Amino acid sequence: MPNLRPFLLAGAVLLASTPLIQAAGLYVKAAGLYNRPGDVEINSVSAFKASLKNNTGFAGAVGYKFSLLRVEAELQYLNNSTEPDETAGTLLAGVVRTAGSVKETSGFANALFDFPAFFGLSPYVGAGLGYARVNVDQLMRTRNNAPVVEFSGRDSVFGFQGMLGVQFHFLGQATINAGYRIVKRGNVAVRDVLLNARQNVNLGNNQLFELGLTIGF
Repeated sequence: MPNLRPFLLAGAVLLASTPLIQAAGLYVKAAGLYNRPGDVEINSVSAFKASLKNNTGFAGAVGYKFSLLRVEAELQYLNNSTEPDETAGTLLAGVVRTAGSVKETSGFANALFDFPAFFGLSPYVGAGLGYARVNVDQLMRTRNNAPVVEFSGRDSVFGFQGMLGVQFHFLGQATINAGYRIVKRGNVAVRDVLLNARQNVNLGNNQLFELGLTIGF
């Protein structure tokens, strides 16, 4: 049987040197995001519905930690294009396709509560309020490559996010976290290019899976 004492001793030293919780103070954070966006839907004369592809994004934040409470200002960026959706209809209907993209740059003020840590692991929950600058770019349906409906525009809308996850404290003031977020934005006003009319886009909810690194000072 192999001698496990050196490994157990190394583990004990690592746990002993790991702080139970990150000390209070300023911190900066960077995170990679994996986004599962909701469907895009426009209920109007030019009705439109499409699914967006899952894609990656990123976020950065500056904050301050008060014991078990953190407050931070965060910036997010997401970019999602429509799923390939091609339908070969009748000869009269022709080939119908959807295309376009939705880009979002969002700013949030977040408050997070850190539960007491156990062996360096600390669960957390949080919520954030902010605004999203949304760019809807040539969201369209075509038939035989000719636009049937097309929407484009930019708008700033109110946003809310709920967060939960777990973080691991190591090397003093450094923290790795894995988390989940759900982000809700208000309807986005865009222009119906063909009808030259204003329409509202319902973007659904973004589900974000996060892996981040925090450095405290």
